This record gives sequence, C-alpha cells and structure tokens, in this order.
Amino acid sequence: KLTYDPANKTLGVNVTASGLVAGSAHAVHIHLGSCDSQGAVKYPLNDLVASPAGTAEATAVVQNVDQAPPASGWYINVHLGSSSQIEQNGQPTLYFQPIICGNIGK
Repeated sequence: KLTYDPANKTLGVNVTASGLVAGSAHAVHIHLGSCDSQGAVKYPLNDLVASPAGTAEATAVVQNVDQAPPASGWYINVHLGSSSQIEQNGQPTLYFQPIICGNIGK
C-alpha cells in the first residue's frame, strides 16, 4: 500500500508478505519498470523479517518524493535475501533473486 503526501513530499509504504521462511530477512525495493521488464532501484526500503508463522510487515516513509506514483512504471520486489546478502563487491548474488513481485499502479 502506497500513500503519497504532496504537501510534505513523502511516500508512505506498507508492505505485507506471507509464505516466507520463519525468521528469514528479505530486501525490499521499489524499482523502475515492471515485473516483466525489471529496472533500477528507485527507493530502497527496510528489510522484511518473517515471523514464526512466515508472515512479515514493514512500514517506511520515503522523504523528498517529487511526484505521486505513476499509473505504471514502478514495481515492488521482495528479494530472496536481506540487504546485506543481495550484493557482493557491487554484483548481485544468488540472494538477489526476486521471490515476490508486484506492479504498482492506480
């Protein structure tokens, strides 16, 4: 769920996921593009950490956002591993693999 505040130029983001391994951590990003045509990270978010039941929720407020989310052209990715696992020496690792993807649109 995204909530844009044009007065404060903030984007509120609430991410929920289920079916995760208990205690696992997962990097989450808003990217440019779509799930079918993936692009660069637009906004990195806090990692999701799964509960013992395999569910996770994270909330973030992104500052200095100049525009509302577009009707298309952004998507959200939940990666296999945590932020500290998805890259090594500037290159993606196997943990970079997306396990959940959703296109953002109106």
